[in-house]
Amino acid sequence: MKRLCKRAGVRTFGILAIRHLTASLLAQEVVPMVQIQAILRHRNLAVTAGICTS
Repeated sequence: MKRLCKRAGVRTFGILAIRHLTASLLAQEVVPMVQIQAILRHRNLAVTAGICTS
């Protein structure tokens, strides 16, 4: 990932950042939190809600 980011000329980021972005974009599109939870495979809805609100 580090090499790909360097090649693209962007700041290094990881898989968790992609998951966070996905959750945030879905929340902005008013996708129900339980669906976002299922997509991210979180066991606890509070974890999903915390990611979407940060």
